[in-house]
Amino acid sequence: MTTATADAPKPRGNIPAFAILVLLAIGLPFLGKGGIVAGVVIGAAVLGVPLFGIIGLLTVTAFVVYLGADQPNEFPLIERSRGLGDNPTLLAVPLFIMSGAVMGRGEISQRLIGFARACIGWIPGGVGMSAVFACVFFAAISGSSPATVVAIGAMMAPTLIEAGYGERFTHGLLSSAGSLGILIPPSIPMILYPIVNQTAVIQVETLFASGFGPGGVMAVIFAGACYVVGVMKNRREGKPLGPDLYRGALALAAIGVFYPFLDGVLGAIEVAVKFAVYLVVIQKTTDFEISNVLKASGRGFWALIFPVAILGGIYGGIYIAVEAAAFSVVYAVLVEVFIHRALTMKDVMEVFRETGVFLGALLVIMVAALSFEEFLEQKDVPHALVQWIESMNLEPWQFLLMINGVLLLVGMAMDILSAMFVFVPLLAPIANAMGIDPIHFGIIFIVNLEIGYLTPPVGLNLFVASTLFERPLGHLIKSVAPFIALMLVGLGLITYVPGLSVGLGRRIMGEEPPEDFEPFNPGAVEDEPIGDESPDGVQSLDEMMQEAGGGEDGVQSLEEMMQEAEGGGDEGGVQSLEEMMQEADETDDGDDSSGDSGEVQSLEEMMQEAGI
Repeated sequence: MTTATADAPKPRGNIPAFAILVLLAIGLPFLGKGGIVAGVVIGAAVLGVPLFGIIGLLTVTAFVVYLGADQPNEFPLIERSRGLGDNPTLLAVPLFIMSGAVMGRGEISQRLIGFARACIGWIPGGVGMSAVFACVFFAAISGSSPATVVAIGAMMAPTLIEAGYGERFTHGLLSSAGSLGILIPPSIPMILYPIVNQTAVIQVETLFASGFGPGGVMAVIFAGACYVVGVMKNRREGKPLGPDLYRGALALAAIGVFYPFLDGVLGAIEVAVKFAVYLVVIQKTTDFEISNVLKASGRGFWALIFPVAILGGIYGGIYIAVEAAAFSVVYAVLVEVFIHRALTMKDVMEVFRETGVFLGALLVIMVAALSFEEFLEQKDVPHALVQWIESMNLEPWQFLLMINGVLLLVGMAMDILSAMFVFVPLLAPIANAMGIDPIHFGIIFIVNLEIGYLTPPVGLNLFVASTLFERPLGHLIKSVAPFIALMLVGLGLITYVPGLSVGLGRRIMGEEPPEDFEPFNPGAVEDEPIGDESPDGVQSLDEMMQEAGGGEDGVQSLEEMMQEAEGGGDEGGVQSLEEMMQEADETDDGDDSSGDSGEVQSLEEMMQEAGI
């Protein structure tokens, strides 16, 4: 027994890092108020306090240390809880998460994955790509990033790892692709943004349509990463490079297939012909099978029409976002229980119970975050930040670069709803003055905070994925780091190519694209001469002056008119004000007759003479 104990491997814990955190938690409070707050947060993390507890402690400690709060009514947590409960729009959040949980437990997510694999599984990295596009489909159904991570991640993580993808790549891909839930409509932040931004009239439908382009950009970037990893995996397995390059070229050719070069009906015929030829080519030269796609379409029919029902109802004005969320719950239950028969009503009740526990923690996080927002406002932190930006006199592109940096930092410290409530009203007027389209600014805002879902300390997807995959938070942070770098590339494209967002959105909605305009600059306004042309029958000022003068040269100067009034007498007939006043005084002293034409009368005398 002694030998066995001696030979047994000793547990290897990360003791140095733990000791450093403990020392920081003990030593930081001696550095001042900021040290106290940081020490409490680090100490809570060391003790394993859940996220909602850490954020709550952060808020309470900040109010006590900085604002001297010591009475229950001085803390805004209770009032914020009541206000959050009274907000009808936020009801869509738990409903979308609930429908996502039902679909994750049932077969809708599985059938979406099957359809995606049948369509693009022939491309190198196709298994990973199918996970990405399944996230796109599911995000269009649920509108929730955490629900997308749970639904697709639970199904695809074992499949990707079994197919030879590394665990870190798998977890990073699914956590990152799941964040597309807030960028692809329906999206709760897109519903709230027009309410918060009061600088312009913004239609939710146009904002929804503007999210398809950026969502597609991010999805294509993730799919490209899957392709590279798939090619590298095939090379390690000894497969030749040529076929992989050929299939990649065929995948890129799909862009030209679906882009119409003709207008109207001819454009539709053109796309149909190109698509038929494309299907024949990929079926003859790859392992793609159209029969597999048809079978997957039949199996996933109810799942595939789900986004059409949600978005079609919103765009068609049948129901608003909250009603769409409620419809998604009813639809998910009906499909999974009575059509797919994957769940029973007992299973549905269990899903609702588990979702309620999850939502309880989520709502506590939201209340604590909104309360911390109130602390920041009382300390005037957002206003100080905006004043600092205004003092720099930035160009629009520099302002957007600055905004991206600020919002990335904000996404690390605040949830997306709190960040929108605090920073949109402050930054939107500056963006409007810079000549930045409000819809474009909203998309940039949401993309930045989409990245915030993956950044500590409050990256929600990190904690959801950590629980789902049963891995520590550090593992998830390392897993998503490469994908955050890819998302920053996509953020740059979306920021500086507005056609990807607002241009495409207005085109989908059939609206005219906004004209490019520069912000108003008073120093740049120059006086321009009045044009010579005037409407028919209306004389210019020059013509009227000439006519009044009786000739071509009849425009008189002020001096000439004064000389003429004096009877053409003295050469210097134009009198100064002082000379006229002196003359009036002399006349008044030398003649007492009120009827003298040279007397200067006061206003009162003139009114008396007139009998008023």
